[in-house]
Amino acid sequence: MGLALRAVDASGVPVESASLFYSPLTSGGAITLADPSTMLYGIGWALVNLGSAQGEYDFRGTAGGLSYTFTGYARGQFIVPSNGIAEAATSRVPLGFAPGSYISIYGSNLSLAFQAVSTAALPYSLSTVSVGFFAANGRFPGRLQFVSPGQVNVQIPWELQGQSSARFVLNSGFTPSDAVTIPLARSSPGVFSNGSAVLDEANKAVDGANPARRGHVIQLFMNGMGPVDQRPPTGEPTPYPLQTGDGLARTVDTATVMIGGKACPRGVQRPRALLGGPLPGERDGARRRAHGHAGYDRFHRRRNLQSHQAAGAVSLQY
Repeated sequence: MGLALRAVDASGVPVESASLFYSPLTSGGAITLADPSTMLYGIGWALVNLGSAQGEYDFRGTAGGLSYTFTGYARGQFIVPSNGIAEAATSRVPLGFAPGSYISIYGSNLSLAFQAVSTAALPYSLSTVSVGFFAANGRFPGRLQFVSPGQVNVQIPWELQGQSSARFVLNSGFTPSDAVTIPLARSSPGVFSNGSAVLDEANKAVDGANPARRGHVIQLFMNGMGPVDQRPPTGEPTPYPLQTGDGLARTVDTATVMIGGKACPRGVQRPRALLGGPLPGERDGARRRAHGHAGYDRFHRRRNLQSHQAAGAVSLQY
């Protein structure tokens, strides 16, 4: 890491040949090379090494009787293992990941902070973390939903549909990881299963206190449902009613749901509901219907996933 001081007089004129001294203030830090005095334009440089321990390191530079303290941060080497990629709803590794869906990247030191998306559209970067995807048809940025030291949630670009594989590079603190190759598939369904991800007809969570009842409808919220008929740009909300007539983006492929080894009847379509696919105003279509899904909001906060175009809702009769 490089440090530099500039000495000027009271009139702001650079002072050359001013005595210059750099010193580490934190144990483990070291000065490896330093100018003994200021040079052209009153500037003097030093090269320093941070210690092996993660954390802040302070260095002091003194010129002309005035001092300044520099602070640097040493972070652990971040690692993205090739087997650390999972489908985000189930944390399982499918045979292929669906473009438009969420994946979770697990590793160590991936980010220096915990941060979740707080905007209508998914950002390209959170806390200096970004993910870029590379395939035969081009290069596309991933859109981030959540970052932390051990996990990053990112949407695979829709533009990768039709590709059999892609590579991604995770950038953290402006340092890139090695490229990791992932297989791609048309769809890779995953059902969100904890919290309020399964709802009844009244949009109440199905759980031990409110079990599913035969002959009634339950709603599943899913990831990786594959192509939709009104595909929004990656990371952007799904189309609204004025754009599609009813505001719904439906999956191209029909979902089949098995419960207890038996196929369920076809999805029950209600006004402004749908059988598979993103919902109006959502990026993964899994959060709101006409009257909202407050329980699903709570589920997403716990699981660090919010709705962004990768998932779908399926209503079925049980």
